[in-house]
Amino acid sequence: MEIHCKQCHSRFKMPGIKLPAGKTATLKCPKCQSVIPVSAAHIKKSQAREKATQTLDAVMGETYDSKAKPFDFIDENAQTAIICEPDAKVREFISNALKEMDYYVTEAKDGRDALRKMRYHGYNVVVFNEMFDCEDPDANGVLAYLQYLPMNQRRELFIILISHRFRTMDNMMAYNRSVNLIVNLKNLNMFSKILQQGLVLYHRFYKQYRQCAENSYLGSG
Repeated sequence: MEIHCKQCHSRFKMPGIKLPAGKTATLKCPKCQSVIPVSAAHIKKSQAREKATQTLDAVMGETYDSKAKPFDFIDENAQTAIICEPDAKVREFISNALKEMDYYVTEAKDGRDALRKMRYHGYNVVVFNEMFDCEDPDANGVLAYLQYLPMNQRRELFIILISHRFRTMDNMMAYNRSVNLIVNLKNLNMFSKILQQGLVLYHRFYKQYRQCAENSYLGSG
């Protein structure tokens, strides 16, 4: 399990720690001796990240197979989406909604297949159910992979979490889960409208972000 010290920013590996749900242990950073709290939730996320890393390493080590590429030819400005959803009916509904919005859509069979498809293509939209290919929604391997992408790649993705626990468009929880938008299963019938509204806010934010970044760069010159 990887531990991160917020004081000196060191990262180090530790043997697996088991904690009851809701409990927290404290460790000392071997470098600066600061106290590091480690929660059961942190352990789950770390384990999911390690599993996702192992799966990605296995995928990257596979012999190239053109059949694994999600698309043959698409327009240069085309928008693409991948769906990671275990329920066939829900998956079909989301797929149809995205296609009506002119997205090219692929569907992942499991976590390994999702990482394999993302290896060959940079998607604009990623839709995934918190229970996709996992037993614990707090240890979702696909989310763990997406959370630790380099920031320049992460900014290009619009990530939608399909959840039975969290409210639709709960911005604070979306930030907590490192996604752009949450859609509760109860509101799935409004998926298209929710996505359109979420995308408007997303593009508005990043337009301002890029303007600020550009002004900052020009000012430093």
